[in-house]
Amino acid sequence: MDVFAGLSPEPVWRHFAQVCAIPHPSHHEDALRQHVKAWAGTRGIGVAEDKAGNLLLTKPASPSRSDRPGVILQAHLDMVGEAVAGSSHDFTRDPIRPQVDQGWVLAPGTTLGADNGIGIALALAALEDDTLVHPPLEVLLTTDEECGMGGARALAPGWLRGRVLLNLDTEAVGGVLCRLCRRLRRRGQRRASHRTGPGGKLAAERGSGRPASPACPSLTPLSE
Repeated sequence: MDVFAGLSPEPVWRHFAQVCAIPHPSHHEDALRQHVKAWAGTRGIGVAEDKAGNLLLTKPASPSRSDRPGVILQAHLDMVGEAVAGSSHDFTRDPIRPQVDQGWVLAPGTTLGADNGIGIALALAALEDDTLVHPPLEVLLTTDEECGMGGARALAPGWLRGRVLLNLDTEAVGGVLCRLCRRLRRRGQRRASHRTGPGGKLAAERGSGRPASPACPSLTPLSE
């Protein structure tokens, strides 16, 4: 029985079901990598693999978009494998068993792997859609993201040709993060007074602290 039957877009959920069926925790991505390579081969999609096990899938531009800058869709092959206490689930051997419960997709007793299986599914669905009008299209699938960004760190200069990269791995529902070119962490502090609100809950009131950081108005920078 297809647990995703009736969900739309169908190609995305079909690919996600296939990803769930193949064990792929960090450092054990090879089975999923081979699946993606075989799928690309049947559809005439270019595929290359580097020394780190990253995959690069390529599809030529639509005739009317061949002069446009190329677009890269990026996701990662590995997932975090965590199970409830007492579970016998082996993430290196056992598939994820997703369910749909009251509009939510979940995996009882284990992590689902939507990070970043749904990103893989979205990218493959875009590649297989022959009605999509697009510029030169690349799909970059990296390894070892969850344990130190190993695949991304190992990328060779010049391997990617596109000028626009869309990372399909985010935690912001309904939002898009633009122009992030490096990882930046900022520590900050705020002064606040507290009062008791309705139901005895504490509420915070912003105090008069030092001027806030222009990059993050609610925080006062401690150090760059």
